[in-house]
Amino acid sequence: MKVIIDADHLTYRASASCSPTKAKPYQEDLVDAIWRLESMISQIYHDLNVQDAEFYISGEGNWRLDIFPEYKANRKDIPKPLWLEECREHLIVQYKAEIVNGKEVDDMCGIRLTQEGENGICASLDKDLKTVPGNHYSWETRGANWVKPAQKTLVSPYDALRNFYGQLITGDAADNIPGFDGKLRNAVPQFVQKLLDPLQEMKTEKEMYEYCQFLYDNNPVMDIHAQVLYIQRKEDDKWQSPL
Repeated sequence: MKVIIDADHLTYRASASCSPTKAKPYQEDLVDAIWRLESMISQIYHDLNVQDAEFYISGEGNWRLDIFPEYKANRKDIPKPLWLEECREHLIVQYKAEIVNGKEVDDMCGIRLTQEGENGICASLDKDLKTVPGNHYSWETRGANWVKPAQKTLVSPYDALRNFYGQLITGDAADNIPGFDGKLRNAVPQFVQKLLDPLQEMKTEKEMYEYCQFLYDNNPVMDIHAQVLYIQRKEDDKWQSPL
């Protein structure tokens, strides 16, 4: 099985773990970042019995900014962890990681997962990728000391649609995309969860789309949010309304 790895999470987590905190008020060395990076890779390889893996890391440019300039604008002033570039270079040299330009790593993972079909599995911590049908795995699901069994999820086409339209309702505060009411949220309050529940009973994308239109009060910004939230399944892929 082809393992498609969203390596941005690996490099960021490994490098950020070395930054000072209240419990650890000092900067750790590069060797610590590389050790943690390799530890996460080892867990993925162990859980998935990896024989063939592809690593993808972010490059320059993102088509989403052309249609929604505020995309991820909330991150521009956040400093990057000290050893981030060194961790990226480690993956390029040791694992032949591919730099993705013009789109996001999510898009490349979505494209490759779609191409591989049942013979592929996407390894990522990003919930956005659950809007793409196929096999998924998150190494964080193992818990401390790998005491839990490896969690692999098969996302059906209908589940992927429900996840996508659910995101359209809640928005994505991490990416600076407001929800149906124009608000950014880091958590889903109870009243919004009740708005998500009807999606589970809907059988067609048209139903889901029209339901979201109702919640957005037919605001045309909804289609812009949908375009930005959409993860590509093929090169130059773009979201289109089911209507």
